[in-house]
Amino acid sequence: MTSPLPFTLLLVLLFNVNQFMVYPVLGAYSQKSHALSAVAITAVLSAKSLVENGLTIILSLLSFGVRPGALLVAASALRLAAMALLATSPSYPMLFVFAALIGLGGALGRPALRTAIADQAGPKRQQVFSFMHILMNAGVITGPLLAMMLVNKNLLWPLLPLCALLELLNAAVVARGLRSSAAAGRKRITLAALKQVLTPTLCRIYAGQLLFWAAIGLSITGIALIHKIHPAQVSLRGFLFSTEGLGAILWQMALMKYCPRMRAARKYAVAAVSVLLGLGLYFVGGSAVMLVSGIGLFALGDALLGPQLNVDLAAATEGDAQRNTAFAVLLTSESLGEICGNTLGGLLIDGMLGGFHG
Repeated sequence: MTSPLPFTLLLVLLFNVNQFMVYPVLGAYSQKSHALSAVAITAVLSAKSLVENGLTIILSLLSFGVRPGALLVAASALRLAAMALLATSPSYPMLFVFAALIGLGGALGRPALRTAIADQAGPKRQQVFSFMHILMNAGVITGPLLAMMLVNKNLLWPLLPLCALLELLNAAVVARGLRSSAAAGRKRITLAALKQVLTPTLCRIYAGQLLFWAAIGLSITGIALIHKIHPAQVSLRGFLFSTEGLGAILWQMALMKYCPRMRAARKYAVAAVSVLLGLGLYFVGGSAVMLVSGIGLFALGDALLGPQLNVDLAAATEGDAQRNTAFAVLLTSESLGEICGNTLGGLLIDGMLGGFHG
């Protein structure tokens, strides 16, 4: 059987479509449930990230002998159950069951997905990771728009679970391909291997990933709860979610020839400035032009940081065992950063409003 890389990359797209459908749906849930504060909703998002953060490395350690394809199928099955629950407009406590299910699916699936891609990419790893980032942002674009369409048309059930079912079916195709692929074998991740991924270079990469995802968590919260900080622009919620992903793709395509000649340190500096300016424009500005401009600047940082952190990690590791463990730590940093950003966003928004109210 031929390499399942095309289907693995398609799974990246489907995974992010479903992932970013969640945020507008939770925002709409908050809008309907006026008794809930911003912190109440961001607690659900943080619970999801906490499960992913707490279990990513643990499940990597426990998954010796389990092929990435099997992990991807299990992850997609859990995410299907989570989306089916969310589509039923559950009570607020049940949202934490949803958060646990989708968080567990992320903890199982995200390291396995990146490991499968890295193994199949071979010498074209940089190009494949760049294309992976484009597909991730394509999911950021289409997910929120699709979610808002389902919310507006009252079609969350059954179409929200159906989207997750498509992801599960594609994961099954990938799993079948990996069973026949030379890249199917997964190296064991041990505690000794963990010590090998705490070098100064890798720790700087983890710190960059944490800060990057804290900014993403803050932006996600700000857009999902736009009705609280920019009520006149609430109709832009789905559009703004998609603008960030589309902006990152366009920035990446525009910079494709220049980026390889640009030093990593300069990329990080430009990304930091653009992310901070973008967040400032979004939270302070009130007009649609300022909001879109802020998200566009933020997208520039996304386009620079997203692929570069993965490429730097791959270059700083040797062998599958170290690389697999490093990806687990990188994703843990990502989840921890998102928790910090979600929480900071909720506190900042409620602070702007002068108290905890819906």
